[in-house]
Amino acid sequence: EYIPKIAFALVEQSKKIQFGENVLLWFDPLAIPLVKKINDLCISKGAKVSLFMRDLEEDARIIPALDAKGIYDYFNEEEVLVGQADKIIMIRCPKNPLILGSVPVDKRDIYFQRYSQVHKRRQRESDSWVIFDWPTEYEAQREKMNYTQYFQAVMEGCLQPWERIQKAQAKLKKI
Repeated sequence: EYIPKIAFALVEQSKKIQFGENVLLWFDPLAIPLVKKINDLCISKGAKVSLFMRDLEEDARIIPALDAKGIYDYFNEEEVLVGQADKIIMIRCPKNPLILGSVPVDKRDIYFQRYSQVHKRRQRESDSWVIFDWPTEYEAQREKMNYTQYFQAVMEGCLQPWERIQKAQAKLKKI
């Protein structure tokens, strides 16, 4: 099973979660099984965990009915959580990443501006966050692969001996 291996890689190897850190798990609904495992690992390390679930399908349904202030306020909870986090683990896996294309352009522009504003600190502090793109049916279709093959290929690509690779790269960098 890949979920425990990916969770371990994100918590222990990528972000090196420590006792007392505030960790935000930011995720799409399809990631819930992985998020549960990551949450358990973070708690076992003594981290304080907050959860934020993004749902693009729900966003595409709600945003057209909001005015500019409503769209701004829609991100308030996310802004607080991102601001409080020492480390952020993001698991992206929207069913349809293009769904926001159905939102009127003016409202979609406000939505993306506010998202960028909320995540500005995260984008500046590259060591405080990691994004993992969980394989989806949508991506498999885009790659013209069946989902099982695509999933396997992504997992094998992710689960490499990264510490050994980093050491080898360091030697090459010196040369």
